[in-house]
Amino acid sequence: MITTIGQFFKIEYGQKEYHNKERLEGSDGQNILISSTGEDNGIFGFFDISNNYQAPFITVPSTGTVGQAFIQEQDCSVDDNCLVLMPIKKLSKEELFQIAFQIRLNKWKYRYGRQITPERLATQKISLIDSKLSYEKISQKLLPKKVSKVKIKTNTNIKLKRVDEICDILKKSALPQNTMDLDGTPYVTTTSKDNGVSNWVNEEPNAKGKCLTVALNGSVG
Repeated sequence: MITTIGQFFKIEYGQKEYHNKERLEGSDGQNILISSTGEDNGIFGFFDISNNYQAPFITVPSTGTVGQAFIQEQDCSVDDNCLVLMPIKKLSKEELFQIAFQIRLNKWKYRYGRQITPERLATQKISLIDSKLSYEKISQKLLPKKVSKVKIKTNTNIKLKRVDEICDILKKSALPQNTMDLDGTPYVTTTSKDNGVSNWVNEEPNAKGKCLTVALNGSVG
């Protein structure tokens, strides 16, 4: 069956109140915020916020990794760097994955200044087929089986200690990167790449070297 995305979804931009992430500083929690990152299913972090959208649905970044569609299988919030595709009628997971895959195949159309918008995405043609594949069955095969009883032996050669017994745990803050000039001080943030360093700036260091840093959001942990 060949049709258009707009026949299956209500398409809108995500929540404008989460465009500026500074307001989320210090509000770590259990609920997911989706943004325009192309990794980790679009998850920006976990915060103490209410879930605005009920799963399952599709998110599509309109900035950053434009067109990198993800299926959201948990209730969550989405910022306005993404389009939110809420099914008008119930769709199976297999159908959602077919549609997300076809959106990704067409993301090249939104390069060189041509923006992805609800109106443009709604007109994209898609083809849905009756699939014999079952997402649930495949998941069960790939996921490890639960073990009812696991006996863990204590390693007596290693003495376990709490982290706060050997380290002072501090929460640091700094000015936003875009307010600083480039220079020689590493600016460590929540990125999982380059040892957490996202830039080199002209501020005095607020932490001594030879320490551990742990991301509180983004690439948590």
